[in-house]
Amino acid sequence: MIQKLYTLLVTLFATATMFAQAPEKLSYQAVVRDAGNAIVSNQAVGMQISILQDATAVYVETQTPTTNANGLISIEIGMGSVVSGDFSTIDWSAGPYFIKTETDPTGGATYTITGTSELLSVPYALHANNGIPSGGTEGQVLRIVNGIPEWVDNPIDFDGDGFTIADGDCNDNDAAVNPEIIEIQGDGIDNNCNGVIDELEIVNIGDIRSGGVVFYIAPTPVDLDGDGDLDYGLLCAFSDSSTATVWGCYPNDLPNVPNVNNPNTDVGARIGDGMSNTNGILSSCALSAAQPARNIGPEWFLPSVLELREMFINRPVLESVSGFTPFATNFPYWSSSELNNSGAWYVYFNNSIGSTGKNNPNFKVRAVRAF
Repeated sequence: MIQKLYTLLVTLFATATMFAQAPEKLSYQAVVRDAGNAIVSNQAVGMQISILQDATAVYVETQTPTTNANGLISIEIGMGSVVSGDFSTIDWSAGPYFIKTETDPTGGATYTITGTSELLSVPYALHANNGIPSGGTEGQVLRIVNGIPEWVDNPIDFDGDGFTIADGDCNDNDAAVNPEIIEIQGDGIDNNCNGVIDELEIVNIGDIRSGGVVFYIAPTPVDLDGDGDLDYGLLCAFSDSSTATVWGCYPNDLPNVPNVNNPNTDVGARIGDGMSNTNGILSSCALSAAQPARNIGPEWFLPSVLELREMFINRPVLESVSGFTPFATNFPYWSSSELNNSGAWYVYFNNSIGSTGKNNPNFKVRAVRAF
């Protein structure tokens, strides 16, 4: 089976550590995938790495790293078994230089995969000490942002999307790019970091995305949380946010939340209404069932009654996901859909939808978000 090696981040920012007190080395990461584009995970691979100058190898070494669960290998060039050359004597100012990788997916030395990536300015600047900040310590990486270098701990989630380089984030400067993002068609970007650009991606009920589990997939992409971006569907949290709470806001009819008389059709009950309901509730009263949901993060909300019903419909699939806490059947779950000044709608996971007083205690909360 022919397999592929996709190099990551070498042209985005170099993770290099070179100190007078320690051996010079250059961090390098890549993802290994098979011919079917499946990740080769938790498997030893054989590699020969060459530093090329004008197509001539000035340094060659071998290593046998093991891929992680995301197919990522992380090596330090300069620390392998030397075949030829001396890494410490490379004159980086005489570039351009290239990294050539040859890989045997079976862990041996029969290299069937070859890839070459150009090294940009970071290694040269390291050698020349041209504008490189002092104070870097062993284990830190040099990150270049808008031309300004800085030493940072590694791994670190630079863009705050919940993924680091080690987790397979192929652009840790862009929160809209990580392994759990749905591939966006036609933008020319590998949004989901799987090494393929603009592929048609299939999403299923029960898939894990962005800290939750998919329970609803929109027929076509639509804005489900009011942020102006198109969403593929909704996912719910792995566990309840609250196990005993009132809906709150009693006895007020909230001005920014629609009254729902028909839970099957009315505005405020529909799929896509949960976020606006939640925002309306929290703008009027802080002590409510919406607050535990929002406490997870600003993108999380208390579902509308029909969003909550979708969770019930897909309950068997959701509860089969590893780590997912089953829904309670002894108490109902609050929705964000308001009935009137004194009541709100709920879903009882014994196949019933109803309304009750906002001050009814011991109801549960399961937060959701769009993706």
